[in-house]
Amino acid sequence: MNSNTPNQLLFSQSPYLKQHAYNPVEWVEWNSNAWELANTENKLVIVSIGYSTCHWCHVMAHECFEDFETAEVMNHQFINIKVDREERPDIDSIYMDACQIMTGRGGWPLNVICLPNQQPIYAGTYFPKSSWIQILEQLSSVWKETPEKAYEYGERMMEHLNKLNQSKSTNPTGNDSKMGSNEISPGGNTIQRWKRKEFSFKVLESLLQTLDYTEGGVDRTPKFPLPGLFEFILDTVCISENPSAKDILHLTLIKMRNGGIYDAVRGGFCRYSTDGHWFAPHFEKMLYDNGQLLGLYAKSYGYSDAPLYKDTTQHIIEFVNRELRIPTSSGFLVGSALDADSEGIEGKFYTFTFQELVHNLTPNEMDLANVLYGITEKGNWEHNLNIIHQRIAPLQAIEALSLDATTYHQLQQSILHKLYMLQENRIRPGFDYKIIVSWNALYLKGLILSAIHLQSINHAEDAIKLAENLWSTFWNPQTGLLSRTAAGSDIHTHDFHGPCSPTLSAIPGFLEDYAFLADAYLLLHEITGDPAWIDRSVLLCQTAIVEFSENNQLPTFNPKSGEKLILNKVDSTDDVIPSAVSVFCHCLQQLSLISIQENKFGPLAETWVDQMSSAMEEQAGWHFQWLRVAQNITWGGLVFKCTYNSNVTLANRLEIALKAHQGMPSWSMIAWTPAKDPTTNNTIEVCTANQCLPGVETMEMALEIARDYLEI
Repeated sequence: MNSNTPNQLLFSQSPYLKQHAYNPVEWVEWNSNAWELANTENKLVIVSIGYSTCHWCHVMAHECFEDFETAEVMNHQFINIKVDREERPDIDSIYMDACQIMTGRGGWPLNVICLPNQQPIYAGTYFPKSSWIQILEQLSSVWKETPEKAYEYGERMMEHLNKLNQSKSTNPTGNDSKMGSNEISPGGNTIQRWKRKEFSFKVLESLLQTLDYTEGGVDRTPKFPLPGLFEFILDTVCISENPSAKDILHLTLIKMRNGGIYDAVRGGFCRYSTDGHWFAPHFEKMLYDNGQLLGLYAKSYGYSDAPLYKDTTQHIIEFVNRELRIPTSSGFLVGSALDADSEGIEGKFYTFTFQELVHNLTPNEMDLANVLYGITEKGNWEHNLNIIHQRIAPLQAIEALSLDATTYHQLQQSILHKLYMLQENRIRPGFDYKIIVSWNALYLKGLILSAIHLQSINHAEDAIKLAENLWSTFWNPQTGLLSRTAAGSDIHTHDFHGPCSPTLSAIPGFLEDYAFLADAYLLLHEITGDPAWIDRSVLLCQTAIVEFSENNQLPTFNPKSGEKLILNKVDSTDDVIPSAVSVFCHCLQQLSLISIQENKFGPLAETWVDQMSSAMEEQAGWHFQWLRVAQNITWGGLVFKCTYNSNVTLANRLEIALKAHQGMPSWSMIAWTPAKDPTTNNTIEVCTANQCLPGVETMEMALEIARDYLEI
């Protein structure tokens, strides 16, 4: 039960924090005042971290934070801080490390008990009411009776956290940059091991052994999509045509698309599946997943011409346009996520009872739904509910029901339309309308790749609008810095009249905001030919070097000009969202090939990859974006430098980009330059880090040269 009197979170911009505004717990936002109060009143601090679409966050909120008995314990004995992990991934990352050190696991909600100096002394995830109260009372007793023990434990925990962070920030390989175990001398020529082409193929083989050749993806449960990992696999397939890599790529893409993790009715992917078969999802839908999967399916369609991948790409865009896109006066931006729950029940909006289906579908439609989607009277999931997922191939369904292809298609489309309309009359899941720069940048890149591989002028024009809007909204020309988030508007409420005017938060941009946006702008130049996007990418990288890096060490996640936390963390691990450092490193490498403004970019990128070489080899599955950068450097990069002397339309550029990217690794790129002499012919030069070959007149001729160079 909630309180009638709101707490301080009522004035927050975060939808997640607002969800807790009427808790009887006296929540406050993370700020210096909260920590000063903890010191003044000599109280421990509860730092509770979650996000608006998190199912178990909602469960603990209902059981504990909406409960007056629990709130009394929390309010009397603690200072209580709520954190949106998507607004403040820096805070979340530090305390998640602490939780994993203490318990061996992590997740959300993340609940941490801290000393007044921010040092953690206890951490865990979900707690039922009785356990939570017991823990709080025990810690409160320790604090009152032996505070010196609490401080001693806090110091020991900081030693662990600093040691973990140091291993990621100074020299993860354990080698120095001189001749050592990371270098060999074939024929007297010293060369770093990771720069040999054999390294890329050897690491790929190691990586392939960790994958699931029955269900696709990584061989573990639960199953998370890892778009960056399969992007690296696709890159290597383009270079080597490795049959195992090709098989696991297509198996994973098909299994994810046909599993319950993909919304067959409305489009878009859920965050992960709780089982090992991509079947039963946690139903929240995140922009960062869908943006990256959009790009992966688009590129895979460009590689294979498989209609299923094109269909998936188009449906992701339709989903985002319909349910996440926030109109603004200058175009649009994109919100963060849709909730897993509606009416307090996980997946209720997306699932169907057998009776609902019988009532709304014709007998022929019901027959097909039973066969194609695995519908059962007791439900194919829990609580007598059915998850719509394509459990068999269309041809199998056609044969099982003796249908022709036209009838099958008509029945399937009718089923999906009726289920969509059923959902439209339900109470919708909550929409997190917070606008995050890095997540929008991931979607922007996916949209550009879709424009290229689907040859869509509409997608390209939308990408340009989004890119311009991100710059005008989040880049501050006075300070020369990015902001992290802005508050949008809930487009699904009755009082939304659009367009909205996003309200910037005071949170400065983190490294991932700079890196992901720079990466997307580089790609946007390829379809626009506008040098402004390269200039902006250079500016973002120059700023990021100053704000996040020092003495050629791996850059930190937080800016130097930002808030000082108990440590300034380096996160070099690629996960569902790739490491900001590895993406930043990729941008520096790419810019070193096409921009003469910054000749230090390439050597800096190479220094960082060198520091990560052992980590790439020993834990390839957690460093796939790093492997992509290493592969790029090893092959010397690949740039198609297009010099033109006449007007080139957006459609022309999309066509040229498609040819340039088909069958090429994702780190190949196009750079456009206007001809100085309008009487000369258009030319395309194939360039690497060391040379540019003589220009040719067509992209087909340039591709022949590029394939010879890459030996494919």
